Amino acid sequence: MALSAVLLEDYRFQILHEVDEVEKSEKFPNTILNKWIHKDICSLVLRLGSQINQMYRSTASLPITANAGSFDASVAHTASSVTVTDFSGLTPSQWVGGSILAYKTNVLYAAQITANDATTVTISVGTDLPVLTTDPVFLTSNNAGTIISLSSLLMINYADPIWEVVSQTGVQVPKMNVDLAANASNVSTYDSTVHYYVRGQNVILVLGSGATAEGYYTIGYYKAPLEATADSNHVDLPIEYHDLAQKLTMVRILKKKGAQNATYGNMAVSKENELEKAFRRIDESNLSMLKLDQMSGERRMGMPV
Repeated sequence: MALSAVLLEDYRFQILHEVDEVEKSEKFPNTILNKWIHKDICSLVLRLGSQINQMYRSTASLPITANAGSFDASVAHTASSVTVTDFSGLTPSQWVGGSILAYKTNVLYAAQITANDATTVTISVGTDLPVLTTDPVFLTSNNAGTIISLSSLLMINYADPIWEVVSQTGVQVPKMNVDLAANASNVSTYDSTVHYYVRGQNVILVLGSGATAEGYYTIGYYKAPLEATADSNHVDLPIEYHDLAQKLTMVRILKKKGAQNATYGNMAVSKENELEKAFRRIDESNLSMLKLDQMSGERRMGMPV
C-alpha cells in the first residue's frame, strides 16, 4: 500500500506545471516521466536515510536454504590452476563457500570454492585438485544450512537493508561483524548462539559451537518504494516529502531542456540550489537531534554535559 493518497497523475501534473513543460507529449512521454519520478523517489529515500526509511519497514518469513549439490560429468582442470572449467548452467556465486569433490585413481579430492560463474568454478588452492580432463565432479553447498536468501524481497538499495532477524521460536538474532564470523565456532563466548551478517542477497547465519538453525526466520527489512505505473496508482512517498522528490525530477527535466534553451538551464541550477539548502537544513536538524540524544545519554550516566 502506498504511503500517500496522491495519484501519480496529480503528482506528475504538479511537476510539469511548475517547469511549464508544454511539449511533454512530444519530448517526454508519460512512460519516461513515470520512470524518472520513481527513480527520484528512491533516490530521495536513500538520501534522507534514517529521516524517512522507518516508514518503509516491512517483514517477511523466509526459509533457510536447503542443502544442495550438483553433479557434472565432464570438467577440466590443469595442474595447480585455481579454475575448473567446462561447467554448464551454474548460477553465478551460488556455490561460493561450498566444496568441489573429485574422485580419480581411487583418491577423493576436495577443494573450497571461492567464486563461480555459469561455466567456471574458482577454488582457493589449485593443488587441492588433480589434473582433470573430462572427469566427473560433485559440487556441494557446505554452508547452505546457514543461508537465508533475500532474492524474493523488493528491498531498497541501502547499505544496511536488514533491521531485524528473528528465529522461528521468536528469539532475536544479533548481528555480527563479518570479520568475527569465520572464527565464531572456535570462540567459547559464542557457544550455542546464533548471529547473522548480510552478504549480497543473503543473510548468513553464524553458528557457535553446539548451535543449530532450522526452519523459517522472520526478516525485518526496508522495502523499496512501490513504483506507480498507472495514473490511478498512488505515489509511495509521504506527502511531506513530495516537494523534495518533485524538485529532483524538475531538475532532471530542466537539464534535458536546458541543452536547447539556456533559460531552462538556469532554472535547473536554481532548483538544485533550493534542493541543496533543503538537504542542508535536514542534515543540520539530524545533527541537532543526535546531539540532544548524546546529551540525554550523558546526563543519565552522570557525565558532565
